[in-house]
Amino acid sequence: MYSLDVNFLKDRGAKSQDSSPRRRSTGPVNWTPAIAGALIGALFPLLALGGLLWCQKSARELQAEKAQVDSELAALQAEIAELNRLDAETKAIEGDTAALVGVFDKIKPWSAICRM
Repeated sequence: MYSLDVNFLKDRGAKSQDSSPRRRSTGPVNWTPAIAGALIGALFPLLALGGLLWCQKSARELQAEKAQVDSELAALQAEIAELNRLDAETKAIEGDTAALVGVFDKIKPWSAICRM
């Protein structure tokens, strides 16, 4: 229908071209917050890295201890196998001895047979 065309550029005051942009005055800058922020920002990754290195060191120590315990276990299992073999041999000898005693118990002396 109707359109309203308004040009606000004409109403604006002319800007002087000779004025240079103002610079902020440079005074002493306090770097303490920036340094504190950088230190805090570096602290957490360093803590994580330290924790990772500590965990890796502990894992290596545990693996070495596990290897030592495994070698001791193998030696003890060999001793157990030797003891089991000796136990089986002892039981076999006891069985042979009991059988031999049984044979001698069944044998009657000739003098006892002759008196009958």
